[in-house]
Amino acid sequence: MLEVLRSQYPVGQGCFHAGCVKLHDGRSNETPEFNYVYDCGATRQNVVKEAIDFYRIGHRHVDALFVSHLHEDHVSGIDRLLGAVSVGAVYIPYSDDLLPVLDVIEADLEGVLTASYVEAKIDPESWFGRRGVSRVVRVMSHPGGDVPPDEDGIGPVEPKAPVGFDAAIQARELTRRFRRSERKKMESGEVLLVSQAVRPYDWVLVPHVDPAPRRNVQNFNQAIRKACGLPRYARLTSPRLVEALRDRAKRRALRKCYEKIISGGAGYNHNRISMSLYSGPSARRNEVKSEYAISRSASAAPYWMSGTDLEHNYLMGRGAIGWIGTGDAILCKEEVRKAWRHTYRPYDEHIATLLLPHHGSRKNFHTDLLNSPSLQLCIAAAGKSSRNKHPSLAVVEGVRARGKLFCHVSQDPRSAVHERVLVH
Repeated sequence: MLEVLRSQYPVGQGCFHAGCVKLHDGRSNETPEFNYVYDCGATRQNVVKEAIDFYRIGHRHVDALFVSHLHEDHVSGIDRLLGAVSVGAVYIPYSDDLLPVLDVIEADLEGVLTASYVEAKIDPESWFGRRGVSRVVRVMSHPGGDVPPDEDGIGPVEPKAPVGFDAAIQARELTRRFRRSERKKMESGEVLLVSQAVRPYDWVLVPHVDPAPRRNVQNFNQAIRKACGLPRYARLTSPRLVEALRDRAKRRALRKCYEKIISGGAGYNHNRISMSLYSGPSARRNEVKSEYAISRSASAAPYWMSGTDLEHNYLMGRGAIGWIGTGDAILCKEEVRKAWRHTYRPYDEHIATLLLPHHGSRKNFHTDLLNSPSLQLCIAAAGKSSRNKHPSLAVVEGVRARGKLFCHVSQDPRSAVHERVLVH
């Protein structure tokens, strides 16, 4: 039997999602498990600290940490998480060596820029390596341009990169020796196999990275190199970028570089490169029996915006049991949404839970996201009182109009969502 536990922690304006895949073979006292985390951050540090302290009670190791994007409200708790538990591999979105500078400029404008943040963006292998991470996997951005049309009757998708329960042990030894994470790359949409325990109902993780913005990327890269005073073939390193940011004239020039790629300049929050994650059964169609239940505090009713009053332990029944997170992907844009749908269409029938993009913002949402035939629950991770008015009332009404359950997971502990899946 396969057991999957998922928790959306109540960290307010931010995101901290954790999953655990357990194998119960009935032949031994040991229960192998695979732990993964999707984002760990919030605008309020005391809230995310409490969530991490709670998480570490039942977990000592995370096999895979997925970072949707390196914005403060999604990563501010990662340093603390790495100090609380050991982490085998970190998966980050990647499109271009210089595009991460966009986030650095934004952090500078918002007054949250540190040398540590610059290093995490420009040289993540060094930053994570010194914190004990074995491997940093750069998930390559989905190629821009036209996405091939979906075909009817999509067949099985075979895993390309199996991940065993002990796959990171050797890499951890290398990290201890060199204090630098091993660097790997994988394609957006590539399948990570977690468990083959219940054939043919394999459990997989599938990351997807938004198409990289192609307009004016070359101009932007050239402007960045000029602003930092880089020789023609010199590599932009974190020390070089920090040095440039300390120089007033170069700092001003870096901010102007924003105009080369983002309309409106550095005052516009781009949120273009963000990584989604699917966690659920493989694309194979089968008749394996499964059960799916969600639970929350009995006193949490105000945070459940649904026409149905849920019991403390509400059994959703047999059927879809998968989950999908969307980070801050701008899924209102057709190009981005088309690539996203192309990656995840094979898993449509398995998706039960959707973590809405950008805390339930209407600027990132599209009703096409609700077209998965078995989707039952939509979650918005946002502050109880958000200055950005997240989640959007229009999104809430759109979800409810389609007959889906809606939950606002805020910083209130009672609003947390816990899911339990059993595959027999």
